[in-house]
Amino acid sequence: MNRTPAVPKRFFAALAGALLVIGAAASSGSAGSGPTVSMPSQAVQGQTVGVAVAVRPAGVRCSISVRYADGSVQPGLNPIVAKAGRASWKWQIAENTAPGRATVKVACGKAGQLSRTLMVTAKPKTAPKVVVEKQGFSLRYLPGGNATASVGVILKNTSPDEDAFNVQVLINFLDPNNVVVGSINVPVSVVSAGSTYNYGNSLNWVGQPTVSRLEVVVTTKAHAQKAQKYPGMANVRIVPSPYDPGYVGEVDGELINDRDIFTLGNAQLSIVILDAAGNVIGGGSGSSFAPIPPGARMLFKAPNGFKAVKIAEATTALVSVVPSWSRT
Repeated sequence: MNRTPAVPKRFFAALAGALLVIGAAASSGSAGSGPTVSMPSQAVQGQTVGVAVAVRPAGVRCSISVRYADGSVQPGLNPIVAKAGRASWKWQIAENTAPGRATVKVACGKAGQLSRTLMVTAKPKTAPKVVVEKQGFSLRYLPGGNATASVGVILKNTSPDEDAFNVQVLINFLDPNNVVVGSINVPVSVVSAGSTYNYGNSLNWVGQPTVSRLEVVVTTKAHAQKAQKYPGMANVRIVPSPYDPGYVGEVDGELINDRDIFTLGNAQLSIVILDAAGNVIGGGSGSSFAPIPPGARMLFKAPNGFKAVKIAEATTALVSVVPSWSRT
């Protein structure tokens, strides 16, 4: 009778020493939960990822590589000596990393190597919510029984990654009895992600209403991934009116085209005026229609809407720009 030869115990010990284990993450296998070996099976753009390995014999040198769905490779992952039989890596997946199947490979020399899959998913986009950060107005009664108001509203897009488009701004002027005595309803074309927009406007009355406060309603019609580019600005200044002593005439400044290959065309300017305490006391608007070539600057003048703002109270002008660009 033939017998199968007995396999020496040292063979199994040698085989066990050649195994490299990477455990797919389970609910109890996340990094930091204990001396277990883990790797997530999926991650989101921008997320920090950890991979840990246990290997025998201890002291071998292990390396890791991560190749994403578009072929790009995760930088900064250096080889590690597996002291006490363990090695681990941690990195942050970039926000713009291609979604899809990424390949994670770990090699520990003669101790073995393995390849696993990490599914990268797109980071959920935060739908923009445009809120009112500050608001205020100045009301002026004019000779002849009429009135004018200058109003400013600082809008803030709370989404970090989505631009808000066609933002409808309804401003109601209310009297002490909560009755609407005047309204402005003008859209703002875009409020960029994570930024503020300085909305300025004015309203005229035939008659002299009493206005005690504003009621502002903001709605957003559309949104898209952050992509807006804005020109620079310098030397913004508030200029008194030469024809209406004691009141603001216009806001001047410089528009700077700091882009390399794009010409700045029509630029719509919207302005909020603050007093010394930082309160909104009015606003206005202007535009710049002359093209500004790359690397150049040009004076702008915004003369509209400031007739009710006293020059003695006007301290700071906050300017927002909605530009148009064309390739040079």
